[in-house]
Amino acid sequence: MNFSEKLHLRPHHALCVVLFNPKGHSQPYIEIMEKLTEHLESNPKKKIVLSDTLDITCNYCPHNDFGVCQKADETAEIVKNILELCGLNIGGEIIWENLRERVIDNIIAVNLLDKTCNSCSYLAQCIEQCGLVV
Repeated sequence: MNFSEKLHLRPHHALCVVLFNPKGHSQPYIEIMEKLTEHLESNPKKKIVLSDTLDITCNYCPHNDFGVCQKADETAEIVKNILELCGLNIGGEIIWENLRERVIDNIIAVNLLDKTCNSCSYLAQCIEQCGLVV
């Protein structure tokens, strides 16, 4: 997989990368998340552009219906929560290690994941992962 100089990423996918557990996901989605996670871990200075459009992980999501997110309403609320809690904006640029730190410090470490991602079907799975991150 070839990642561009700047990686466009939906804000909620930052949480997904930090807390990723393959349980319950399709094999193509698992593979892209593992590659993305490995890439970001080995490139902590990677420039991230926060995006409100489909990103690299969306290509492998079962809710992507020919370029239209079938969970757009649910993810919009999650994105809004993440942006507010982490002091971020769509279109803003941030390096991965700083984005990861903000997500951990402002959401995971202060037990706000259930409030932030309350409409996500993977919430319980991610809560289980929280203890491995902080």
